[in-house]
Amino acid sequence: MENRFLEICDPAAVPDRVRAFFSGDRGRMVSCDGAIWARAGKWILRCEPGEEAEACLRDLLQGEKQPETREEAWEKILTGCTEEEAERLARRFQLPGIRCARVIVFIPLQEGSIKLSEPFQELTPLEEGDVLIPRGEDQMILIKRLTDHAETEVSEYASALLETMESEAGIRCLCGIGNDASGWQALFRSYQEALEAVDTGLRFHLNAPVFLYQEQTLERLLDTIPKEKRQRLRAEVFRQEQPLSAEMMETARTFFRNDLNLTTTAKELFIHRNTLLYRLERIRKETGLDVRSFHDAVIFSVFSALQAEETPSAPGNG
Repeated sequence: MENRFLEICDPAAVPDRVRAFFSGDRGRMVSCDGAIWARAGKWILRCEPGEEAEACLRDLLQGEKQPETREEAWEKILTGCTEEEAERLARRFQLPGIRCARVIVFIPLQEGSIKLSEPFQELTPLEEGDVLIPRGEDQMILIKRLTDHAETEVSEYASALLETMESEAGIRCLCGIGNDASGWQALFRSYQEALEAVDTGLRFHLNAPVFLYQEQTLERLLDTIPKEKRQRLRAEVFRQEQPLSAEMMETARTFFRNDLNLTTTAKELFIHRNTLLYRLERIRKETGLDVRSFHDAVIFSVFSALQAEETPSAPGNG
């Protein structure tokens, strides 16, 4: 196999998101800005996405230390290895096969070193087929088996676990949830998606603490537009002298979440329908967009996401 699609990157050309990902020791491969990036020793490699390219990158990483425990074997599979090596590791360490599961990643909100392993192992309710894996001291990975009815409940499960962690152990976390996985390669992608979901959620100030990759289509679409062009478009369309207040933004988000339904939105916000109409009119006057119109609601959603991305935010601020 030729390595024609691989390149060693100039450090200045590596996106900040990729550099932060590798500095945090979250993995050896990550998808960002329409490319696959890998860390091999002191080098960072880049290639165009595709099965052949990913296989080539994994080949280059094979010389690293081989797993000696079940946890290390799972970590190797999650962070990138060939299908053949995954099968070999599964046989050696008697790992259960993955038929239908999702990867959930938990990352602490607190600054400094937070040891998640012990409290998560004590407090996480595991069902048959679930696998809980510590990665370092500040990341927990849960491979959550999906039953016929569990797919719609996985975010509720994660939310309940986060509440338990906070109330019982005093630890606040964020979590990202990847797409369904069936097989070793899909498991690797689900882990990457879970990490990307957290990164995207924080950058776009989405509602914490649970981020689902499959619900971030808009934000990922915006990421395909160069940042300078995104800023210029927002300045042209989203006209307002001052950012909307947190109350107005929450009103808009709730209105969108309820499919522009006035009655349902007013009930969820515990306000009178006329109060809601007043707030929506204020949004129209301040931004020039009438979010009661589907067309303007889409524009508002897009460019308010861009504004959120440009506003610094501490982890966990929604």
